[in-house]
Amino acid sequence: MRGTRSRLNLGAGVRLRTPPDPYVQASYWYQDRLADNLLFRARQTVFWENEDGFGTATRLVFERALGETRMLRWGNHLRISEATDGVRWNTNLTLFNALSASRAIALRGAIRGETGREVNPIEYQLLLIHRQRVLREWLVLELRGGGGWIRQELAEAREFVPEAAVVLEMSFGRRPRERAPAAED
Repeated sequence: MRGTRSRLNLGAGVRLRTPPDPYVQASYWYQDRLADNLLFRARQTVFWENEDGFGTATRLVFERALGETRMLRWGNHLRISEATDGVRWNTNLTLFNALSASRAIALRGAIRGETGREVNPIEYQLLLIHRQRVLREWLVLELRGGGGWIRQELAEAREFVPEAAVVLEMSFGRRPRERAPAAED
């Protein structure tokens, strides 16, 4: 179910892990342009997962254009489930810079934690990201590098853990600015 600024999604599937993690979820998504250069997006999800049980997740995102080639995104995520001691949370700030119509770089700083734990926050993270369309307009290759300063237990010191990832992303469906074809008379 879709409106101009909101939609409701229902879904089910299996995450390919060991062991496999089946899930069902319902999400309500909303967005609004707060100013010419400021977009607000929110998503509320209710779910059941084999690994975490029943729960709910909230995502709030603010995106601000900083000229023609730069954008700043502030993302926040809260998650409560039967498996959490409290509320799992994450906040991150990402600065994107377009290098061309098909390439961009980004710098992301993030903090994550969980209320109800002795150590909170658990991690401070810094990542450099390179995104580029490859072969097709709907296929994106993303290279990530950086790491996080992690501390799980009060008795241990915060340790730097390097991180590297290669992500292949495919977009499905219409582009946001495309309109559905008009019905023929």
